[in-house]
Amino acid sequence: MGVLDGTSDPDFPEAPTLKAAGLAAEFPSIVGIMAPDGTDPAIIAKLEAAFTEIASSDEFKAFMTDLSQPVRIMSGADLAKTIEENLSAYREIAKELGN
Repeated sequence: MGVLDGTSDPDFPEAPTLKAAGLAAEFPSIVGIMAPDGTDPAIIAKLEAAFTEIASSDEFKAFMTDLSQPVRIMSGADLAKTIEENLSAYREIAKELGN
C-alpha cells in the first residue's frame, strides 16, 4: 500500500508516499475548473476569485476533509503549469516502460 500523492495521508499514516518507498514518482489527484480557450480574461479573473473564495471557506474545507480530500488552492496559471508538469512526467514514465 502506498500514497500516490507527494504528501502523506493522515488517514493512512503507515502508508508511505511513492517517494518514501523509493520510487521517484507522484500521481496526485487533480480537480480543477477550466474555461474554453479564448475566454475573456476578465471573466476568468472573476471566476477564479469566486472559486478561490468558496474553496477557502471553512464549510468547503470541512466537506473535503470528510471526504479525505486535501484542498490545494491554485491560480489558473498554476493549475495549467501543474497539469503540464504531470503530463511530462507521465510521458517519461511511459517511455521508460516502453509505451
